[in-house]
Formats: sequence, structure tokens, C-alpha cells
Amino acid sequence: MIVNHIFKSYLSGMSINEIAEHLNTIYPKENSKWNPRTIHAILRNEKSADQQYGNPIRTHQWHEVIRKPCSHMKNRYIPFGYQIQNGDSVINTEQAATVQHIFYAYTEGQSFKEIAEYLTTSGTAYHFSDNSWNKNIVARILANEIYCGAKGYPAIISKEVYSQAASIRSNKTVTYSAVLKPFRSDMQCACCGERLYWRPRTQQWTCRQCGMWSKPMQPENMAQQIVDRLYQIQQHPEIIHNPKEQCNTRSIEVAQLDHEIHTALALPELDADAIIDKILRRAELQFNYCAAGDDDPTTMQIKRACKEFKPTDTFPESFYSSIVSKIILHLDTHIDIKLRNGQTL
Repeated sequence: MIVNHIFKSYLSGMSINEIAEHLNTIYPKENSKWNPRTIHAILRNEKSADQQYGNPIRTHQWHEVIRKPCSHMKNRYIPFGYQIQNGDSVINTEQAATVQHIFYAYTEGQSFKEIAEYLTTSGTAYHFSDNSWNKNIVARILANEIYCGAKGYPAIISKEVYSQAASIRSNKTVTYSAVLKPFRSDMQCACCGERLYWRPRTQQWTCRQCGMWSKPMQPENMAQQIVDRLYQIQQHPEIIHNPKEQCNTRSIEVAQLDHEIHTALALPELDADAIIDKILRRAELQFNYCAAGDDDPTTMQIKRACKEFKPTDTFPESFYSSIVSKIILHLDTHIDIKLRNGQTL
């Protein structure tokens, strides 16, 4: 009886994974579970099926299974919200309620991440025993048209609700992804230095480390503020320098010479020639040290990019990426630009 059920289920369109799941519900084993590998072996071996279960499968059924392409033996994905019943896709009532919640919450203004966090903390299962939700799962569900009755699936939500969610997704894609993409991952908290994350619902940047929330600000305004600062830097390249090695920064050898010069000057009998030699040597080292700083490759690259840049009507993404390392955002939404050489302006 079980073998007949397996063959009929498979020939009706169920995958081996779905069959195994179904058998674990209606014909549970005591010490083990039905798995796709077992189902596959039964479907591909007529003799072992007949011998083990004493219930011969009709020859034409078995050959129909064998003639199916191997790709049919792969585990077919069952969309969340549905289950297989007698070979047909039907609505899973519990999961369908979650799908409806996702659509309605999204159309009311919640983000992918907020919806995912709520479903995870509420213990809502995403397939079997997995309670982990993330924004990508939520996004896939919202983008799947089967939930409004497409591709032969029974509708869980109306076409109007699906269209409303699709419209919001389209608008947010333009507003958030297109505008924020060039610098979104570069936003840095001015309080603790950690990365900032955009909260579209409140139009704010927030820090997960220290809990800082910026004042609300439109993405377009943030982008324009960055562009204004880039143009300011480009028009005044003289403000660009290597912050790591300034001319007043002393190397170990320079510091040692300073000590020797001060010690020599404090002696009762001065060796003028020796002191002069040390002073000249110190001046030489300091000059070379400053010159090395001016020739820093990254700083030179930034200055060259400023010289070659030509203003555009759109966000200067190429120029931005060639000179900027981080955008440091303060609580009041004013920004500092951290260049790729480590200098902050």
C-alpha cells in the first residue's frame, strides 16, 4: 500500500522530498524517518519494492517513472504558504496567515528587516522547524506573484494588495538603492566609528554599536551634501595632505639627534663642530621625512583625481570612490569626509 502510494504521488507531480514529508505525517516510522533517498531508491528499483513490501507495482507505472528525466527526481521547491495534497498545491492555512501579515505589514510601512525581526522573535516557523527569518526571505515572498493566484497557485492575497506592495518596492528601489548605493556602506558613526545603517521608515541613520540615531534626512539631501563637499575638496586641492607623516612629526632618529644636541649644549665645554654636524643631520632627516610625506602615493592619487575630475549632473560615483574612504555622520546630520589617505576634512 505504501509503495503504491509513493508511485501514485510521484506520477501525480509530487517531488521525492514532498513524498517523504507526506509519508512522515501519515505513515510515521518508529525509529527513523522517511527521506528523499529512500523514496528515490523505491521509485528506481521495481524488484526491491516488490520484495520488501509484497505489493507489486504495475509494470507500466514503473516504466513511466523510469522514463521521466532525472531532473524530475530533484527536490521541487514548495513555496511558503502552500502544501501538496493529493498531488495538488493547496493553501497551508497557518503559513498563509504569515504571508498575509508580511504583505499587509509592508504596505503599512514596515521594512523587510522589521518584518523579519518580528517573525523571528514571535517564533513563526519558516518551513518545518526553522524559525529564522531575514530580509531576503521577506523580499522574495513580496516579489512572488503566485500569492495573488499566478502560475496555477490558489491566491492568498488579492491582486490589489500584491500590486500595492510591488509599487512600494519599485519606489523604494529608486529612492533608496539608486541614491544611497554609492555611499551607503561607507557611512560611519561620528560617536564610536562603527558603520551606520539606513532606516527608511524614519529617514534616519542608526548605529548598532552605540545606539546613535541621526536626525531625519532625505536620501537626496544626504547625497547632495556629499556632492557639495566633494566639489569643495576638488576646487581646493591644497587642503589635501598626508595626515600620517607631517613635517613636524619626528622619526626615532630625529628624536635621538634632538636629545644629543640638547645634551651637548648643556655641557660646560661645547664642541661646536659636532653640534653643527648634528643640527645639519637633523635638518636633512626632517627634510627627507617631509618630502616622503608629500610623495605619498595615495595622497598623490587623490590630488590627481581632483585635477582630472569634471563636474556632472549626477552623483560623481567614480570620483567619489577614487578619493573617499568613509562618510562620518554626526548626530545633527553634518558630515566629515575621510579620504583614502586617512585625512579627515
